Amino acid sequence: MARFRTTSSRSSGSESPAALFHDLSDRADSIKYLWAHQKELLDAYSEDHLDSSDVALELPTGAGKTLVGLLIAEFRRRAYGERVAYMCPTRQLARQVRAQAESYGIPAHVFVRRQRAYDPTAFASFQQGELTAVTTYCSVFNVNPRIDSANVLIFDDAHSSETYLTGMWSLDIEREDNLKLFNAIVGLFREWLPESFLADDSPYLHSELIPSSIVRGHSARLIELLDEHVEADTSPAYALSLLRNHLDGCQCYLSQGRILFRPLVPPTLSHRPFANAKQRVFMSATLGDGGELERIVGVRSISRIPIPSGWDKRGSGRRLFLLPEASMSEDEAQDTTLTLIKQAGRAVVLAPTRSACQQSEAVLEQHDLEVFTAADIEDGLENFTATDQSALVLSRYDGIDLPDDACRFLVFAGKPVGANIQEHFMMSRLAAGPLLRDRILTRFTQG
Repeated sequence: MARFRTTSSRSSGSESPAALFHDLSDRADSIKYLWAHQKELLDAYSEDHLDSSDVALELPTGAGKTLVGLLIAEFRRRAYGERVAYMCPTRQLARQVRAQAESYGIPAHVFVRRQRAYDPTAFASFQQGELTAVTTYCSVFNVNPRIDSANVLIFDDAHSSETYLTGMWSLDIEREDNLKLFNAIVGLFREWLPESFLADDSPYLHSELIPSSIVRGHSARLIELLDEHVEADTSPAYALSLLRNHLDGCQCYLSQGRILFRPLVPPTLSHRPFANAKQRVFMSATLGDGGELERIVGVRSISRIPIPSGWDKRGSGRRLFLLPEASMSEDEAQDTTLTLIKQAGRAVVLAPTRSACQQSEAVLEQHDLEVFTAADIEDGLENFTATDQSALVLSRYDGIDLPDDACRFLVFAGKPVGANIQEHFMMSRLAAGPLLRDRILTRFTQG
């Protein structure tokens, strides 16, 4: 059984999350103070947003966002006896947050993988408001979540949550996995597709959109095809169970490799664990001014707490940025990058899509570098950090903690855009670069 601590609800007289920091008696000796910008942000939350239903905190990478989020979670748990779920994009990040919570002296437990295998004692403690549940987005956003009664939801890396939130309402059909269904749907919409998309002799690099009005007119036939070809107990089957009566509210995106049915904005307020929460706290690397966060999480309005000005002057460390393709050919830039990876010993390579990751993996392996993927670090980074002459290739830009000499070299393999087929359509067919500017900037910042 996993070990964890609990403390009783309403056990602290701390008047704010910032004041609570000094009452954490089990805090590690190395954690002595709050940074000034952390305290200012927590004070702003206490003064103006204790009763806000939706509030966003801007916390760029390296600004200590985990401690801020956990202090808010622990304060609300102690002061109000509330159940708090702290959500992360991945299992690895959830375990990382749990380890940090332990160093702060904050009781928390990780709930990941199979829901029926959750530690029953720890889960009962969460339900009674005795500890914070640290989990993944997918553990809350699924058709039958066990963590369904949290009073407060804290979204870590909210800017990168779109795939996890919309995944619940995304019917994703890959050509390689279900060729008959893919071809049937393409045939159903062929008169609205360009001839170059339908041609077999040349690859089509763009994505196409079938508007919801056209989808609506063919919904009956679509349902027949989906019922015939979608296997039970698969991700598409779960998505179909939610979208079956709502295809008229979905866009249909098609590329040469996949088809995606999804609403433009996720209907998160139709999901009771999300809608019934008293407060939702979104922690994001950059908030932006264009409503990007609201669109991602499906909420009309979110109160914002920007990070205090000058916070970056209180940090430490320096970074060297290299842009080899600015003065080299593509082959020369690749050779230079590979040489630098070997000199560094270990590197993280970030690419926007799985196919781009596979291309990077192939190049790295050809040059005798050991390659690690997201699946290799689900339970921890030890396998990667214990090696030399290796690279960790990821298609996500969230905040994995690789301190000191764990990894000092990072490669952006291509512009961080086009992470899903809807985004690819907006770039390739709508030339919507300005619309996606905040998203791209956030991924660079987070990476």
